[in-house]
Amino acid sequence: MGNSNIASGVNSFAAMEGSEASGNSSFAINAGIATANNAIAIGPSTNSNGFASLSIGNNNYSRSTLSATIGQGLISNNQHALVIGRHNDTTGTTVGDSSLLFQIGNGSLDGSVRSNIMTVTRTGVGIGTTNPSAKLHIDAASGTTLLITSNNYDIFRVNLDGGFRF
Repeated sequence: MGNSNIASGVNSFAAMEGSEASGNSSFAINAGIATANNAIAIGPSTNSNGFASLSIGNNNYSRSTLSATIGQGLISNNQHALVIGRHNDTTGTTVGDSSLLFQIGNGSLDGSVRSNIMTVTRTGVGIGTTNPSAKLHIDAASGTTLLITSNNYDIFRVNLDGGFRF
């Protein structure tokens, strides 16, 4: 349906302008590209290249089996991983790896800086790091590293200078 669409996979569907559904049972809409079997791509320049992968938004890539991206400028190289937000950092990830589970990208709006606010792997949760080395690994470049509040009062605060207070 629409102009310049290709639905070449068995039981595939492509709609709106410039969509391609070449995988069997794939679905592409609004200039999305679904090249793998059972893949879904929705949005301009979204690409679903992994089996049963999902890509929704703008300029996203879901490259591995059962991977998903939802947002802008995202890349999911890892199997069974979910990436949301914008312009995530893919440092240390390879296509087909299964160690990354969830990532929230918080890169710049224009994509010139790729970064994550949180990364979840099979071994830990990283805040400010793409490679957590503990169950909870917080890495901050400056300012308060950890803050717990209640009713706008600090309960617990740890600063990078090594100080803490209750």
